Amino acid sequence: GFQGLKRLFGRAPAVDPTLVRIREACGRQPRQAFRVYRTAAGYRVLATNTYLDPASAETTAFLSGFGADPAFVTLCRLQASFRARLTPKPWRIDLPAPPGQHPRDPMAQSEFAAWLLKYETASRAFATCAFVEAIGSAPPDADVRAIVDEHDRVTRATEKLPLA
Repeated sequence: GFQGLKRLFGRAPAVDPTLVRIREACGRQPRQAFRVYRTAAGYRVLATNTYLDPASAETTAFLSGFGADPAFVTLCRLQASFRARLTPKPWRIDLPAPPGQHPRDPMAQSEFAAWLLKYETASRAFATCAFVEAIGSAPPDADVRAIVDEHDRVTRATEKLPLA
């Protein structure tokens, strides 16, 4: 009776199918360890005990296994590197894109410097991603751990801030 009332009036926590796929894909890598983060547009997964080859077929299959953005998977493979934004996108913190193009001519530098000051001030109120959970029990690689620590510091992943 009580469980029926609980189902009727209570809310069961929503199960995010993307997070389920990430957990399953990571679970198929028993000798690996991962950290999962929520971003403003989805999730980010970092391997913590080894370096993954972004151009390898195994990595492509792993990323595809949890539904990673196909454009991101292709870009990683073609550039032989992983990319993750560490700071908020300007439009997510109500700022326009930076003025001018890179490389900036000297005339545009002062305009960009003013924009950058506004951006840095506005972005202090936001995190780029939020730590969700660790998956796997493999001990972290010391060099990878340093990268993860810097990622978490710059993205403010462990602070209780809104995502941008």
